[in-house]
Amino acid sequence: MTGLRAMSRRDPLRLLYLSPVPLGSFAQRPHHFVHWFHQRYDGEVLWVDPGPSRLPRGSDWPRLVKHFRPAGPALGPDWRHAPWLQHAQARVLPFEPWAWGRRINRTLWRDLLEQTDAFVTPETVLVFGKPCALSLALSQRYPQQRCIFDAMDHMPGFLTGVSRRWMVQAERALAEQADAIWTSSHALAEHHSDHAGKVRLVLNALTHPPSAPAQVQPSGQVLGYLGVIDRWFDWDLITALATAIPQATIELVGPVHVPAPRSLPSNVHCLPPVPQHQVYQAMSGFDVGLIPFANNDVTAYVDPVKYYEYRALGLPVLSTRFGEMSHRNATDGVYFWDQLMSGEVDIATLIAGQPTEGHRQEFCDSNSWKRRFDSVAHSLN
Repeated sequence: MTGLRAMSRRDPLRLLYLSPVPLGSFAQRPHHFVHWFHQRYDGEVLWVDPGPSRLPRGSDWPRLVKHFRPAGPALGPDWRHAPWLQHAQARVLPFEPWAWGRRINRTLWRDLLEQTDAFVTPETVLVFGKPCALSLALSQRYPQQRCIFDAMDHMPGFLTGVSRRWMVQAERALAEQADAIWTSSHALAEHHSDHAGKVRLVLNALTHPPSAPAQVQPSGQVLGYLGVIDRWFDWDLITALATAIPQATIELVGPVHVPAPRSLPSNVHCLPPVPQHQVYQAMSGFDVGLIPFANNDVTAYVDPVKYYEYRALGLPVLSTRFGEMSHRNATDGVYFWDQLMSGEVDIATLIAGQPTEGHRQEFCDSNSWKRRFDSVAHSLN
């Protein structure tokens, strides 16, 4: 591979992207980045799912059972079968945190590495959204290629024990090897301050609504959440909210990975997940957008995409104080759970702060995925 970067560029830029989430999952930052890349550069993409980088745990069993159930609606983007996209799944055993597990997995990557060798050209950039053994191996295999670490989450915060220790090690190694580090929050930028010269803040963003939302008078009765429901979701807050405002309906739309620990009030409705192209339609009946997240070692580093999507529809946002949300306030259309429960604000106050159509459109334009990634496009060259 020596000298590849020095060659003159004749073909469109290509992208080898290692993702922290599956291609077929609910659309997140990785999907939006890959789509932006193809639209900007008209380049081909090889999307790599690296497989698990932690040891198995008991909570994996319910997800495994769901995997073998009849499939529901496809949640991945509608371009996931496009001819410009290749998709590779790494074969691994779930023992990566142990050195002997990594040695075994290296032997299982042979077919994948043959595919990456066939894909990588002098015009290929490597972008890794997940620190793991495979991302480190790929950056070392193609040392002449531009390498970006898109730090979109505090990955060690999802793990414990030996799995967490390995992720800390992998994250540090990838940050050292990368030519540039993009961070999705101010907290992550601070986390990678040892490499401050490489770090660029690239907050999350939104896809534009297909058209301006219908001007329907809000009823104040539907408080909605759309997104993944996992261990950072605070079910107790939902129960307290439903009990405090019994006349309201609370709609929770999305895949449930961690179910409620107890029965929910009758005005809480759990609805199935929807694919990305139906997100705004599903939220169109909300009067208030909810972000009921716990404040922990994961959410302290998070800038939730749903904040931008709620505001794209002009919805007021009721959130807990965590991560990037803690830097926002009523000027940003954000009110906090403690303010509502203490009586400092009420639902009518939230809804009264709806933006004008001009301000809503300005927010969409300023916080689009295109605007975000255009600002760091030079990092790819």
